[in-house]
Amino acid sequence: MPLLNLDRKTVRYNGHSILSDISLTIEPGEKIALIGQSGAGKTTLLELLYEQTKENASLVPQELGKLGDGLGGDGNPRTRTVAWPLINMCRLYEATEGMAGQEELHAELYASSKECAEALILVPFERIEGSIHAGVTMEALAKWNKRSNDQATGEYLVGLAR
Repeated sequence: MPLLNLDRKTVRYNGHSILSDISLTIEPGEKIALIGQSGAGKTTLLELLYEQTKENASLVPQELGKLGDGLGGDGNPRTRTVAWPLINMCRLYEATEGMAGQEELHAELYASSKECAEALILVPFERIEGSIHAGVTMEALAKWNKRSNDQATGEYLVGLAR
C-alpha cells in the first residue's frame, strides 16, 4: 500500500496552472529527492503531499528561513518563528528514531534544535508576546529538554511557567 499517492492532480494559483496533471506514488521506505528550478513548483508539491500526511508529518515552512530571519529588531527571536521549527524538528527526530541509517539526519536535527533552544532561552519572559506564544515556546522547549536534558532549558521552563 503506498505511503502517498497523487493521481493526476492539478494546482492553480490566481488562475494559472502551477502543477498540471501530476501523478506520484511514494512507497514506505522510499527516499525521494525533489529538485528543480526556482518557481518550478517544488514547494507547492510538498504542500500538496503534506496535506495528505499532516496527521503523521511535520513541515517547516520555507518562509521561516534561517534562524536569524526570525530575530526581532532588538536581536531577540520572535518566539513563534523559532519555537514551531523546534517542535517540528523534535517530532521528526522522534518519528525517525530507531530507523537504520538516520544518524546524519539525527545529528543535523540535534544541532539545529540546540541552536533554536539556545536562542529561545535568551528571550526575556516579558518579551514573549502573549499566552499562545508562551505555550508554543513551552511546548518546544519541553520537547527539546526531554531529548537533551539541558539544565538551562529546564530552568527557563520553570521560570516561564511561573
